[in-house]
Amino acid sequence: SLPGSVLNVSRDVAVGSGTSFAAPIVAGTSALAIGYLKGMGYTPSGSYIELLLKSYGTRSVPALSQKVQGSNFLDVLALVSTLQGLK
Repeated sequence: SLPGSVLNVSRDVAVGSGTSFAAPIVAGTSALAIGYLKGMGYTPSGSYIELLLKSYGTRSVPALSQKVQGSNFLDVLALVSTLQGLK
């Protein structure tokens, strides 16, 4: 079974709960960012990846304030756009 519990799935968003649900998604996104940066000749540190994720890879959604801490979600497309702008 999937980690966490899937509460609602729509065309754009799957809502789940717990770190078991979020951790693999964030880890995978981090790995993709690291691979992309290494392919460009950079050697990103863990703190740099954390900064990228927190600064450019999240989006605030006030409607989520009652559902998730910080009202943020991981915006992978925004992170990809940022990484592509580093060229």
